[in-house]
Amino acid sequence: MEWRHRSISRFVDDLEMLCHKHGVTYFFFADENPQTLPETWYGLFEEIKARQLEIHMIMNLRVTDIVRDQKQLQLYREAGVVTVDLGVEAVTQDRLEEVNKKTTVNHNARAIQLLRENGILSIVQTIVGFPDETPERLRLTFERLKEWAPDLLHFYYVTPFPFTTLGSRITPEDIAEKDISKWDYRHTIMRLNHMTPDQLRNMVKKFTFEYNFNPKNFFQILNNPNPYLRESLINALFLILKNRSQLASLPKQTSPMLNLEIQRSA
Repeated sequence: MEWRHRSISRFVDDLEMLCHKHGVTYFFFADENPQTLPETWYGLFEEIKARQLEIHMIMNLRVTDIVRDQKQLQLYREAGVVTVDLGVEAVTQDRLEEVNKKTTVNHNARAIQLLRENGILSIVQTIVGFPDETPERLRLTFERLKEWAPDLLHFYYVTPFPFTTLGSRITPEDIAEKDISKWDYRHTIMRLNHMTPDQLRNMVKKFTFEYNFNPKNFFQILNNPNPYLRESLINALFLILKNRSQLASLPKQTSPMLNLEIQRSA
């Protein structure tokens, strides 16, 4: 496949214009795989760094690319990357192979560790709700994720879109939720063989709250030496709490991280 991208200088011209002319300092990169051309990717960060743009960036990246770029992660940070969204998807190798993730469990653990060592926040998502899901497997997933220790943790429900490996091999009988409007990763879609949808949802809510509001994790957030990261994490936690418990009385938050967290935690 052939494709072309904009020049680095013109792209950074736009970032600079938005920053200096309009006061925009927070950018979310919507590209799901921006690290395809490593040298171009590093060149982008070098250009941002050279212009001394005081911006903050969040992006979706693959764990394998984080591991590949471990010697470049300080450049990421110096250019303004503050948060990386990692779709680890699973904590066991058989599940990773089932969804054709082309990663390993070791990649997942190492990527989170590398981001932490370089002062970059990790938001980790894992997928649950497969037909063979069991309470025991969910607990295993949660315990493994706690060992990896990302900064924020989110669970999504497997959604078998036709263009995915899973979607290409399932039958209509495997699908419990036929309403396509609910195929948004936040509703249980697959027919469960060993537990009810309510059991699954309750465990997911419990684990999400237990991890993100664990006192140990919360004190680590409070002790984060970077004030921007500290505020972003605290505001994100307030948003998760507000959406999960529907506490409309919580104070209005202003962190640029919040729009992303609204979508995740609603």
